[in-house]
Amino acid sequence: MADAKSRADARGLMQILPATGRQLARQAGIRGYATARLFQPDTNIALGTRQLSSLLELFGGRIELALAGYNAGPQRARRWQAAFGEADMAELIESIPLTETREYVKQVLTNSAHYRIRLGQ
Repeated sequence: MADAKSRADARGLMQILPATGRQLARQAGIRGYATARLFQPDTNIALGTRQLSSLLELFGGRIELALAGYNAGPQRARRWQAAFGEADMAELIESIPLTETREYVKQVLTNSAHYRIRLGQ
């Protein structure tokens, strides 16, 4: 839902926090940015995909860490990466101490697999 708002104040389709939205908008050179634009699907998706791309780069393409960082913040994901080292994906996911983040990562990866199957990939 484009008008979704979480308990943590994340907004829009990709659930972006206002402070993160401002930072991403500055990086993207979006003029006239206001927090209300997080409820506009085009802006929200552009910023959310920018954030996810940045996290994938930060974590060397490890999707599970990028997703954990998207949900719980990159600082936490860095701590988990340091704590769990080179654990395989399943082990790392199960080691995420925040239930919401652990379940978020699992759900996104499950949905991604379903879409790949439906698209014949």
